[in-house]
Amino acid sequence: MIYHIAKFEDFMLSKSGGSYFPNQYLLDGYIHCSTKKQVLSVANTWFFKSNDLVLLEIDDQKLNVTIKYENMEGGLDLYPHVYGEIPMSAISRYSYFVAKSSGFSFPTEWIEREQ
Repeated sequence: MIYHIAKFEDFMLSKSGGSYFPNQYLLDGYIHCSTKKQVLSVANTWFFKSNDLVLLEIDDQKLNVTIKYENMEGGLDLYPHVYGEIPMSAISRYSYFVAKSSGFSFPTEWIEREQ
C-alpha cells in the first residue's frame, strides 16, 4: 500500500470519474505518494496549515502505470511517484485527514471506497 494526501474537493470530484489525478500531476508529470512510514512527516512538513484533506490508501498492486521510488529534492528517502492516473478501483479506502495542534496522526477511522 502507498498513500496520497489529497484535497477533499479534488478527491470528491474524481469519485464520479474513473480515476484520480490532482492538478499537480499536470505540472509534475507524476502523483506524489508516500509509504506509511513517510505519511506523517510529509503531512506535517507540507500540509500543516491545511484542513481540507483526505488520506488515500492506494493498493499499488492494482495500478497499471509506472511507480518509481525516487527523491527529486536530493534527500535520502525515496518516495513513490505514480506516473499516470490512479484508477478509483486502486483506492481501497480513505480518511479525513486533519491536523491537531500537535500535528497530524495516522488515521484510525477509514471509509471503505464503494466498489
